[in-house]
Formats: sequence, C-alpha cells, structure tokens
Amino acid sequence: MSVALRPIDRRAQRTAAVMRSRGLGCDRGASETVLIPVRDRACAGEALAGEVLGRLGPVTISLIRVEQTPSGRRLRACRETIATPVSSESDATRSRARFELDIPEDAVPSGRGAQCSLSYTLLARSRHSAVAANGWAAIEVVARGQAHVKPRVERFDRFIAGVPARLFHIELHSAVLAGDGYIAGRVHRHGRRPLGTMMLDVRCTEAWRSRPSWRGAPPQWDERVMWAATAPIQLDDDRRWAPFRCEIPSGLPAATEADTLGWRYDVAVSRRLRHRPDQRATLTPLLFEATSLSA
Repeated sequence: MSVALRPIDRRAQRTAAVMRSRGLGCDRGASETVLIPVRDRACAGEALAGEVLGRLGPVTISLIRVEQTPSGRRLRACRETIATPVSSESDATRSRARFELDIPEDAVPSGRGAQCSLSYTLLARSRHSAVAANGWAAIEVVARGQAHVKPRVERFDRFIAGVPARLFHIELHSAVLAGDGYIAGRVHRHGRRPLGTMMLDVRCTEAWRSRPSWRGAPPQWDERVMWAATAPIQLDDDRRWAPFRCEIPSGLPAATEADTLGWRYDVAVSRRLRHRPDQRATLTPLLFEATSLSA
C-alpha cells in the first residue's frame, strides 16, 4: 500500500540545511533542546511519540533520512509534525512539549553495508526562530517488503530490472532479499532447442552515486560486490524450465533503492557458445524503494 506524503515546504528544506551545517556527530543534541522519543526503533506505518524539553513555544519535529556514501551525505526530509507545549500548575514555563509523528508506510528501512549506510534522525526546531534548535535523536526504522520485479524503472540512471536472453529468461518465484534470506526462481527455455548446462550467478552489490566528472554531467554509479555465489543449472531436453534456489548469508542488508545508494541482489544465467558471444539473462528484483527518487 502506498501512502502520499505531505509536501515538504521551505521550512523543512531549511531544516535539512541546518543539519548539514551542524553535522550529525551525536545521537541527541544537549544544548537548549532535548528530544526524547519513547523508543529508538519504529516500524514503517506506525506512530512514534515523544517529548521535547527546554524550548519555549511550538516546536517542529522533522523525520530526516540520512544516506551516507563514499561520495558524501544526502539528507531528505520525509515528514513533519508539530510538538504541542504542555503546561501545568507545577510547570508554568511551558518548557515541555509532546509530539506524535507518523512514520510513512513506504519508508525504506535503516541499513548498513560495507561503505554505505541509511539511517533516520528526528530533528526539533522552533517555529518562531530563524535558527534551528540542535536537538535531535537517532532512530531505527524497520519495514516489511515483498520481493517483486518492476517492469520499468523510471529513472534512466538506474539498473534495468530484467533482460531476457534470446533462448531463455529468468522468472522470480519467491525471495527474502536480506541476510539469512534466499532467492528462488526458474530459468525458462524458449522453444525446443536443448541448452545444456548453464551457469547461475547470484550476487549482492552495494551501489552509490559518484560525483560527476563535470557540472551537468549525467549521474554515475560506483559499486562494490559484497557477496557472490555461482552454481551450474541444467535444463533437461524434456522440460521447458529448471528451478533454482540460493541461500543468502547473514550480515547482508535488505535490498533497497534510495536516492544516492542501493543494495541490489542480481541474478544472472549465462550460456557459453563457441565462436559466438555468450547468451546472458539477468534479473534484479526489488524489495524497498524510496518514493519519488530524486535526480
């Protein structure tokens, strides 16, 4: 199910700019404002409550997605809410406020690879001040996703989801695209011609957008293979398809496609030919993808 996010206004953009200038060196800011969520882990689609201490008046709470790659850090404001001041007979300074923030249902989960990471931060900022407060708290976002193959990827600089070979193609049956998971599918033959033994290659790659060589150049991607496995696959003469299943070792991130990074699980089947180029079919299923990937 997809949820439409509330448009982020200029106030949210200034929030991200302040975070860039201040950096994210600690989990919680301790000067002037203290942000205290009720828990440090939240599920996509659920509400996260908490309190803000030390700031007078209404306070804006922003959920910021932080993508860290070898090329730099990318911040994106995902959602906002207003913390309501709480006053009582014993606390007349109105220095305490409460908030409840809905985590988007389609939020990509937190994750960490070999050189890249994706995390979330809550940032508190006064609505009546041009200078944002330096109160923030790091949270972990978890999510459930269904492995699928997208027939068309909108962004031209992204991977191609699936490419068939002339005499065969790959179909996804089921998959848990993360550490301790698996990927299962079938190789289907076109026609009746025997194909013999082919090679199955499955790998997990960590990809990130690199800095273009000149201003205005199209986006470029670098990648690093985190894990790979190879196995032979045989199509019998009397069968049109052959199944395969590959176990994914622990410690690998979930398949995620964000603005500036991606953890991808690629499946390829190749058939070697004499005196001609090898035939090769590929498939890259998706699990989590950020809404409206930016340029």
